Amino acid sequence: VNVWRPLDYPVERSPLGFIDSSIVELEDWCTLSIIYPERVGMVQGVVHRENHRWLVIDRMETDMVWIFCQFDNKGMRPVPHSAVEILGTGKNARPRRSIESRILVRYGD
Repeated sequence: VNVWRPLDYPVERSPLGFIDSSIVELEDWCTLSIIYPERVGMVQGVVHRENHRWLVIDRMETDMVWIFCQFDNKGMRPVPHSAVEILGTGKNARPRRSIESRILVRYGD
């Protein structure tokens, strides 16, 4: 699972957003290359679809935490997520400061 939360002050710019994974089809997923000077990384992405529903908490407080599935070998759907831009965000809004931790969870059979 991923655990994500804001640091220092509420999120003013580029909050974390999620697509409702129950409506993401297999063909919506794609592989994206992230090109660094010394290597090329690969990540899973989702193509834009009009039927995708997004969930965003604007001005998320520092005492709030997102916990969401990133990978599950038993078939639970991953949750597509990204920083999103909110229309009308003020020019003086502070950049987002946040931390994300990936945690391995194991269950007995």
